[in-house]
Amino acid sequence: MNYDPLDTNLDRFLVEWINAIHVQKICPYAKNTLETNKIDVVKVKDADLWDFWSAVSEQCEKFDGTYEMVVVAMNSNIEQINEGQLQGGVDSLNSSLNVRNKGLWLLEGNTGGFTMVLIQDIRKLDDASKLLEPKGYYQTYHPFRYWKQIESRRKLRNKLTTERG
Repeated sequence: MNYDPLDTNLDRFLVEWINAIHVQKICPYAKNTLETNKIDVVKVKDADLWDFWSAVSEQCEKFDGTYEMVVVAMNSNIEQINEGQLQGGVDSLNSSLNVRNKGLWLLEGNTGGFTMVLIQDIRKLDDASKLLEPKGYYQTYHPFRYWKQIESRRKLRNKLTTERG
């Protein structure tokens, strides 16, 4: 049997991370998405930076809604990509996807020894946030986080020209 620490450690980390997101009330849907097997995980092993971003781009092109979220992950290597570079890459891809009328939203994660990009349907996320806003769900969000994750995402969603992009 070939043991791969990326597989085992990443799977364990994702379960713990999603449970923490649920407990901290960052996302009320994450735990259910995990428990109903609506997350696909693409592990980029022994990757260089180009392999990682190629895998992210490929998953964006293939995204069809079968899964609520696709996570592309590799072991973190600060010599290849740091948190700021990852965030900039994700911001650039979100703009590029929007210009191409692709209804996706990407979030970055650089924690637990893993570099990750989470791919989701921008419409579903925005619809969910519209349900949560009147309930005061985002009152504890830092203003920049709210602007970035809610207002900016909504602005890009509203720029989409078709319902299926």
